[in-house]
Amino acid sequence: MVLAQGWATSNSYAVIGYYQEKGQPARLLFPGDIVEIVPDVEHWHGAVPDSWFAHIAITTNPQTMPSCGSLR
Repeated sequence: MVLAQGWATSNSYAVIGYYQEKGQPARLLFPGDIVEIVPDVEHWHGAVPDSWFAHIAITTNPQTMPSCGSLR
């Protein structure tokens, strides 16, 4: 079963989080934003104080990542 309430709009920008590379200014993240993080870059990401934050990480070459261990 699929529930839907219909189309909706927002009259404000929904900031959901931040992304920051070490030594750089923080970047505001909005719904649908994509962040590409190159290997070995120190960074953090998280929610704004009045929100929650979820992300999907996609690795394109897990065979070269030691943390994948038994997946090889």
